[in-house]
Amino acid sequence: MLAFSLVLVFIYFSANLVTGYVVHHATFVSSRAFLVGDAASESNLELGVSRGISMAKDTFEQSLGGFKIDHEGLKFNVHPSVSQGETTSTDIAEYYGAYLVFRPPFRIAGDKEKNKLLSESFLGKEPTRAECDCQIRTAMGFRCGSEIDEDVALYDNGC
Repeated sequence: MLAFSLVLVFIYFSANLVTGYVVHHATFVSSRAFLVGDAASESNLELGVSRGISMAKDTFEQSLGGFKIDHEGLKFNVHPSVSQGETTSTDIAEYYGAYLVFRPPFRIAGDKEKNKLLSESFLGKEPTRAECDCQIRTAMGFRCGSEIDEDVALYDNGC
């Protein structure tokens, strides 16, 4: 009985660890696809981000392969000016990337809400040209995307 219990505990932990590694890898790969997929030269920030999100979701599904993992959907941290349903905004450039809340396959407690794990892959990135343009216009007192018809002094924000 003791040996059988040890085998079950070993199977329990190994299945949960493998699931965690697979999910972390898929989240990391999708985060990289998100960061390189948004068109850096795109003047429309939301269009660039939506391209990155679509690439990241495709990459995420390919990375999971045949694993059936109970998750709440891949989410993204993006620039505050982007307002899309699957994104949350952050002012910290190092927190751009993907994250996923998932549930392990074997749980001790039966309550699904108590058995959630988080996989996050926040990779720092250079701001896109649209982000730089928006930051500079905001600092000069203009709206993003508006025409500037005045003589103003530019400031260097690192873009």
